[in-house]
Amino acid sequence: MTTTENANRNFVSNLTLTSEKKAGCKKPIRLLFIDNQDSFTFNLLHYLTIAGAEVKVLRSENIFPLPSDNAVHNNTENPIQKKELLPEDMGQSESRNRALEDRFEAEEIQFDAIMEGVDAWVIGPGPGRPHHFPIVGSALKKWGGKKPVLGICLGHQAIGLHCGWDLVHALVPMHGKASTITHNTKGIFQDLPNPLWVGRYHSLVLVDQKKEYNRVNDNLKELRVDALCEGEIMALSDLDNTMWGLQFHPESVLTFHGQEILSRWLNMVKVMVGRG
Repeated sequence: MTTTENANRNFVSNLTLTSEKKAGCKKPIRLLFIDNQDSFTFNLLHYLTIAGAEVKVLRSENIFPLPSDNAVHNNTENPIQKKELLPEDMGQSESRNRALEDRFEAEEIQFDAIMEGVDAWVIGPGPGRPHHFPIVGSALKKWGGKKPVLGICLGHQAIGLHCGWDLVHALVPMHGKASTITHNTKGIFQDLPNPLWVGRYHSLVLVDQKKEYNRVNDNLKELRVDALCEGEIMALSDLDNTMWGLQFHPESVLTFHGQEILSRWLNMVKVMVGRG
């Protein structure tokens, strides 16, 4: 990434983007967009503001993961967990752990304050797997189902994992390729062509093969499949329409009617928050 690109991305993390307001328009939907360092972030932000949203952007790497989730999502030891130390190291270690705990608490309070101030949120696409971005899993654990959320590509995968689905390799890697999906003509796909051409940029897909779960996962929300491509899941939602996931990129030039898809989701959010 060039110096200019890095500067631009740092700038985006502090932006609140607003569409041009027209006289007599209702208050715009306020969105939080979690930026997972994807090159399509700017395109998505543009589409969302065109659709009438006011968007606050937060870079995922600027948010500390919650301590209870750090070990789960990274499959590593919790940094707050105390290790066996020599007596002379004990005081320094305890002080460092207290500092970490204080920082975790401060970051969590700050993130919760942001979430309280928005109507809905978007988990953007990004490289790698969802567990590479611990805040995404932490946020879904606390806010999934409480405020409407749309996950795109990596965000879609994160929602599926949160609800107990598995992530596996796709039959064929689909980075920058166009495909036709078949959808259920409901929700965000209402009145759209079926099949529908979409742009895909992924090599992993969700599968509904639920494993044995601990009691902490008993509240996982049931999901339905809204679109498929050759048997692979391209879109999902929960039964309350509070969570939607798109494996494809609606903002891609390869996707037909991508702007309409995002606008339909925002219209559903308006109804849910009483502005429809």
